[in-house]
Amino acid sequence: MLDTIQTTASPRDALAVLAAYHRVFAQADFAFGEDTEANGETGFAYAAEPTQFVMDAYEFGVVQDPFDWAGWIGTAEAQSLLEDPQALAQADQDDLFCLITACLRQDRLLPGTMNQWFEEGLLVRILERASVLLAELPLQEG
Repeated sequence: MLDTIQTTASPRDALAVLAAYHRVFAQADFAFGEDTEANGETGFAYAAEPTQFVMDAYEFGVVQDPFDWAGWIGTAEAQSLLEDPQALAQADQDDLFCLITACLRQDRLLPGTMNQWFEEGLLVRILERASVLLAELPLQEG
């Protein structure tokens, strides 16, 4: 299993957070953010929900650290998950966490990456898979 940033959240909690964002981001009228321009520089300003998604991904241990996301994203495994919806539909929790980590880290270097993944439907498919994995977990006792 991958190392995660120190968190007290359980894997179930992390999947539950991702599933909650699936319900939000999958809405047909959801606006992820908007293009911006200031001082001749173009950028992208995320709406409140994607901004909170990033914070929650760190808080709930979705973002992996240490993790060579830049090296991993070029692997055959990563490319399959990115390009083949059927491969993504079989992804496990670690795969999803790696994808989200790569997306968020790349977005820091190349602003708008997360929006691109959203517009392509990739981010919603990742979150949908998290919802499926959450539903497949046994119910907690107590």
